[in-house]
Amino acid sequence: MAIPRTFQILYGAQTVPLPHATTTPSGYVLDLVSLQDVERAYRSFTLGFTCVIRGTGTDAQFATALQALRAAFSKPNQDLTINMEGVAQFAGTGAAHTFMGAEASFVSDPGFQGPRSHGLRVTITGALPADLAGKDGRFSATTELTKTEVGKRVLQLTASYSGLGGTSASGHLATFEAYAAAIAGTLGGDFELAVPASFRRGDDDFSATFSTTYTELLSPQSDQGTNDPRLVNTRYRVERSNVEALLAEGLGGAPPSRVRVSFSTGVLVSAGVTEAFVVESVILPFLESRAAAAGVTGNLRVVGEQVTIELMEKRAAGYVDFEGNSSDLIEAAVEVLEVDFTGKNPVAVLDPEDPYKKEVHEGPGFITRKVTILVKELGFSPWHATKAKDDWVASSEAQGFEFLHSEHAEGYKDLALPNGTVTTSLVETGWILFFEWIGEDKSRPTTGGDRKKSRPITQPGLELGN
Repeated sequence: MAIPRTFQILYGAQTVPLPHATTTPSGYVLDLVSLQDVERAYRSFTLGFTCVIRGTGTDAQFATALQALRAAFSKPNQDLTINMEGVAQFAGTGAAHTFMGAEASFVSDPGFQGPRSHGLRVTITGALPADLAGKDGRFSATTELTKTEVGKRVLQLTASYSGLGGTSASGHLATFEAYAAAIAGTLGGDFELAVPASFRRGDDDFSATFSTTYTELLSPQSDQGTNDPRLVNTRYRVERSNVEALLAEGLGGAPPSRVRVSFSTGVLVSAGVTEAFVVESVILPFLESRAAAAGVTGNLRVVGEQVTIELMEKRAAGYVDFEGNSSDLIEAAVEVLEVDFTGKNPVAVLDPEDPYKKEVHEGPGFITRKVTILVKELGFSPWHATKAKDDWVASSEAQGFEFLHSEHAEGYKDLALPNGTVTTSLVETGWILFFEWIGEDKSRPTTGGDRKKSRPITQPGLELGN
């Protein structure tokens, strides 16, 4: 006995019941006998019913009609509509993401088996969209926060999305990225995106699972104290050493510091960006901030670098050497060359018995001193070099030398930071000072009553310092 035709079920191209007016020429009709199950949850919808095909045609016609019915309820991903008295109680389609991934199955119902009749108990299930307000298609999410041995926090996020409206499941990538960034922002501290978002989806793209990872920055990635979004999963090491600068303490300056920042990082830049831009505008400013954070104050300058960039892989690694100066003195070096001639000159003597015989003739003795000073300092006033010259003149005269003359050379060049900004000029000053001894004549005995002072002694043709 068929139930009244109040309900109508449409699954794909199949309608149950099939009105008698649309029967096949062989006279077979399809009746809806009962509704066993109508279950709706937040994520799924299930429909169960029994239908019967019957008629008076031939065996071949009956077999053909039954096979078509079985094929209709074996197809997946079909749309489903349930009408009652002509009013839709449920209407879901895959295209609108209102009923997705439908699965239909059936079993024979022995209560309706006959020579020209057959009963099927049909079950249809499908997924519903995550249409709660504020979820943006998200069914569920998992947040996992762990810590390394030094307390560095690692945030891993996973979320499941459904298709919704005109957006497929995998089309929610930007939505998930914004959701993950918001979660990281609630934790406090400074987090960076370590692993960009990825997803796993089915063939029909009705559902997708997204995942991403954030890591905490224990030290910020820029001198503004914020994360540089173009550098991800960055690892760096700072090595600091002092560069010995002769006379630095006496000239009122502290020795400069040398800092090497070794690094490896992912580089997220758009297509068409050049390697030079990555080095000069992205990497060097970051490394400069790390050098400054290592305690190097004053002026920083790059004195050496080795950077490898693989833009195809969006990776960069290498090191940059910085030199920092807490005062305007960058480098000072002094070289002293002293010539001490006693005045004793060996002269060969013609002696047939001794071809190597020589006699020592004593002439005037002398001492000369050549002092070379090289100073590098910032600014336009070579104060440190001038002070070094005055100190050496005073010191040498106190030791018994007479200052004869000096030679001077000075040059300037711009000093630029890694970002190309010219901050000041570098002054390189050189002095060569010449002195002659005006103390005791070294050709005279230094004991007994013969010791006496001499006037300044010179020797024509002598080039000082040789």
